[in-house]
Amino acid sequence: MLLALTVENFGLIERVNMDFTPGLNVLTGETGAGKSMLIDALLLLLGQKARGDVVRKGADKALLTATFESERLCHKLREYGLPADEVNIFSREIAADGKSVARINGTVVPLSLYREMTQGLIDVMTQHEQQMLLAPSYHLKLLDRTGDEEFQRWCKQLKDAYEGWMEAEKLYEEIISQEMERLKRIDYLKFCINEIEKINPSLEEEEQLKQFHNRLLNQERLYGLIGNAYREIYGENEPGIVDRLGRITKDLREATRVDSFIEEILKKVEDATLLLEEAALDLKTYLDGMENQSLNPDEVEERLYRYELLKKKYGPTLKDVLNFLEKARQEYQNLSEIEENKAFYQEKAEKMRENYYKINSLVKEYRRKLAVKLEESISKHLKELLMPHAQIKVVFTDASPGPRGNEAIQFYFLPNPGEDLKPLAKIASGGELSRLLLSFKLYFNQVDEHETLIFDEIETGLGGSIIEVVGEKLKKLSSNHQVLLVTHSPIIAGFADTHFVVEKIVSEERTETRVKKLTFEERKWEIARMLGEKEIEALNLEMAEKILKKGK
Repeated sequence: MLLALTVENFGLIERVNMDFTPGLNVLTGETGAGKSMLIDALLLLLGQKARGDVVRKGADKALLTATFESERLCHKLREYGLPADEVNIFSREIAADGKSVARINGTVVPLSLYREMTQGLIDVMTQHEQQMLLAPSYHLKLLDRTGDEEFQRWCKQLKDAYEGWMEAEKLYEEIISQEMERLKRIDYLKFCINEIEKINPSLEEEEQLKQFHNRLLNQERLYGLIGNAYREIYGENEPGIVDRLGRITKDLREATRVDSFIEEILKKVEDATLLLEEAALDLKTYLDGMENQSLNPDEVEERLYRYELLKKKYGPTLKDVLNFLEKARQEYQNLSEIEENKAFYQEKAEKMRENYYKINSLVKEYRRKLAVKLEESISKHLKELLMPHAQIKVVFTDASPGPRGNEAIQFYFLPNPGEDLKPLAKIASGGELSRLLLSFKLYFNQVDEHETLIFDEIETGLGGSIIEVVGEKLKKLSSNHQVLLVTHSPIIAGFADTHFVVEKIVSEERTETRVKKLTFEERKWEIARMLGEKEIEALNLEMAEKILKKGK
């Protein structure tokens, strides 16, 4: 139940505090006084998107607070790990730039979570909702709303099955639509891979080829320099370095007989001689290799040329070429596997389709049972609202598959006997529409079980004795639910348990909306005013008192 509402700096409201009671709470006042503004504030407190232009001129922000007493709400808050008490406070702070902060019991929460927590607390029926009743696209949603938990699970499964089917179909169609491009890409990758693999390049070989190519370019000079070095070591026409080191070794060995200190020096000379002989051997091997080389210079040039071509196409370096080759192989493998994926997604789409239609058949069967219940209940409520022969009929038609199935529905209406059933949107008058919407709300409340119901000018288009019947209906409804009602009808206002008047006051060049809870005596004057006379006379007050006594 909604215990209290506080509205600050919202539209024309500077500050309003309202304490509600169980039963029927009525708001009355002149047109434009600000009654709808209070409904707007409640919609924002239920999580509706906020706009900065709702903030009162001259204020930085608007503050809206609603206090609820609900055992079901307490359980829900605790399930989500939020602070909960017997009485819970929901608030929205809206800045002039449109930014807002949502709080539950003082704790800031995301707006999505805030909306989740307010679900089921209040059902608001506005004049806009009457127009939605005329929209056939809205009818299926209304019917499905009346199903039990098991039916809602089926609807969820149907939606999931449809989305899974569409996703598989989409992937399969993408594969098919891209088949030509895919095959072209496979041919290109295959050519590139073959071209590179045919040359079979490697970083090691490239380095060797570069070295050999450089050696070929400087072959004559290298041969001369290395030959001279070899001859210097071993000599040719005169003793070489090795021969001279031999004589030095001989002399030092003789010297060690005199002084043992020379032994260390002798060892160094012997080691140097050994290293020099090894170097000479390597030089000889290198010279022999140059004379007996197996690689053809033309072949080296050709091989390096092939390397350069690869680098121009896939480089700029050989490392880049090898990276390209690795990626091309992987992409080629992935694209080749798509043929298998095509069959997989085709089979998956077919299975998902079969699953969708299987669940759809269960939903359709259950919907027809819901339709019968809705038709009987709405006709019963219309009879009580002085439309004894009126009928509502749910007409099913085939539709393209969608998240809600492959059918659509439309409400057909028969207001009077002897006429044909026709689409609701084409024949319902304003008064009939008001009674229809009230009938739908009364039926939906049996399945939705909202704790608080709000009606905004439900009597629009109605007159005469039906007004009193509507008032009695609302009074009866308020015995099991808290009802908040905005009305211009003095008859309906007479049924109120709690009566508020909304007034627009102009003071100090500012306009302000104020709300006052009325005493019994004040209610007489307000209802007398609502009866329509410019000057309230004794007759109006007498009539107002009769209305109030009848409404008890």
